[in-house]
Amino acid sequence: MLLEIDRRTEDADDLVHKLRRYWEWGRLLAPGADKHTVNLVRSQPDAIEDVGHEKRLWRRVYPQTGREGLVPLAVVFADTTEAKVDNTAKVLEEAGRRFWAPRRYETYYREVITAKDYSQAVPVVVTTLEQLTEHSADAAVWRRLGRADEQTLTDALDNPDGDALYRRPHGHPGGDCGGGGSGGRPVRVGGGACRHRRAQPVRKAPSEQGRQTKT
Repeated sequence: MLLEIDRRTEDADDLVHKLRRYWEWGRLLAPGADKHTVNLVRSQPDAIEDVGHEKRLWRRVYPQTGREGLVPLAVVFADTTEAKVDNTAKVLEEAGRRFWAPRRYETYYREVITAKDYSQAVPVVVTTLEQLTEHSADAAVWRRLGRADEQTLTDALDNPDGDALYRRPHGHPGGDCGGGGSGGRPVRVGGGACRHRRAQPVRKAPSEQGRQTKT
């Protein structure tokens, strides 16, 4: 986990800038990547999102987190007031949304899927040094950006509305949508229904389209 201790020597915009730098660092390729991938990412920067995290630089420094997304960032405020903490967290939440917020899944049922895609996000949790001193780091003193309540660190970093929800069919927690007549990857959609992406029709080769069967 990345750690920022803010004793109010920096303003909120500085924290947003740091968050952006952490996000950009999480999108760097590791040394030794194959030439095709290197050229693709250079020509199309967003192509890095299709490159597995195991091939990125951050995984050479930090182990796998066991959750979706990049390395989490913890911001601990110290020697300040609750109002200033709330104001700074609000700016970080709004101005840094591109870097911490999940996205919608790109699927056939994109408009109705309730699960969120955290794969390219930096999870950000905030607390104060005073709370850590009084209650310990294991207590429910962490608030994740995008959420209202304070949670334990484990709960704050978990994504119950992320990949786990995406793969869970309605009424069968932890189950699998399994196969289906339509083929494709199962998805969880609004209302809890479990559906599959429509398979693309198989097109005949040009030489077969005009062929007729002789009797």
